[in-house]
Amino acid sequence: MPTKRNDTLNKLCRSIRQSKEYKEWRRKVLERDNEKYKNVQVHHLKPFREILIENNVKNLEDARQCKELWNIKNGVTLRKGEHRAVSLIERMKFNTKNFEKALKYAVKK
Repeated sequence: MPTKRNDTLNKLCRSIRQSKEYKEWRRKVLERDNEKYKNVQVHHLKPFREILIENNVKNLEDARQCKELWNIKNGVTLRKGEHRAVSLIERMKFNTKNFEKALKYAVKK
């Protein structure tokens, strides 16, 4: 069941991702990686939500001031399927006990 904190964070994430700053960050990462704009997505290497929480970002103005959020060295260009897989793995990491053990087991197979 979603908590009020998660709902607030989800709304903040949507707001940031719709901002001109986010679109500019995305454009710069794509440009740096020489990617065409079809079927690619930009992903934060250090998770987006983790950056918001660690930097105590509570609103769009806080986000605009957060240098870590806009650092293009923390961005990577991925194909849509790759991005989905990476995001799912990241979520599992935070929601699953013994994630590393499970991942090592899966890699061996």
